[in-house]
Amino acid sequence: MKNVFLFDMDGTLTEPRRPAKREIAEALFSLSQYGDIGILTGSHLEYVIEQLSVLVGSRNKFKNNLYILPCNGTQYYEVTKEKRIKLQKQEDMIKEVGHDLYIHLLHSICDLQSEFCENYLEIPKGQFIQYRGSLLNWCPIGRGATTFFRNEFIEKDQQNLIRKQLIKKLNDKLHKNNMQDRLGLALGGSTSIDIYPLGWGKEFALRYFGDSCVYFWGDKCFGDGNDVGIYNQLHPMDRGFSVENVEDTIDQIKRIIKKGL
Repeated sequence: MKNVFLFDMDGTLTEPRRPAKREIAEALFSLSQYGDIGILTGSHLEYVIEQLSVLVGSRNKFKNNLYILPCNGTQYYEVTKEKRIKLQKQEDMIKEVGHDLYIHLLHSICDLQSEFCENYLEIPKGQFIQYRGSLLNWCPIGRGATTFFRNEFIEKDQQNLIRKQLIKKLNDKLHKNNMQDRLGLALGGSTSIDIYPLGWGKEFALRYFGDSCVYFWGDKCFGDGNDVGIYNQLHPMDRGFSVENVEDTIDQIKRIIKKGL
């Protein structure tokens, strides 16, 4: 039976929105002798290429297949030995949920974004709603926020659960229109919220791998984190792993290699 090792990106393989270090690349190169490697993230393909160029650029060091699974795995790419990134499958969120629900979702987010701006001291910078084809990413502080502003928001979010409160408010708005049971909402990265058709969390990616033995590592495996669905499916079989940071991921990779597969 083939092994497939799936990894979240931000907080697991990289610091949020930062490029991967050589140490994590070397760990993945070593692990690849035991099976395929997949990057399973809520981010879109451009961010994966930007942050994990060290992996794509060193494709020849992987002993088996390398997959990129952006937008919770609702997009599926294979990286060839020639370092070409080939799209194999892609889903469409608007087609799945329908035009009316999608428009209502946008109105609801804009209302809450306006409320957020009134109550937050710093003015959001750049795009705060990003449609990624198969999911919608909402970043209240804006994707152009400075590193200082991002860090400030992350600290306040940890203290005051800002994003969790926004998720609750958005769910309330959807509930009023009997739409709450058609969408999944989860914390994405360190500053945003991922919104997608129900059932399109990261567990969606499992359907690509049939009878393979799939493992997963992520840093948001509890509560409203976007790794919860796939972690809960794989953890009871000792194949789902929660990590604290990149260094923890490297340590866990070394332990599983030493233990043997």
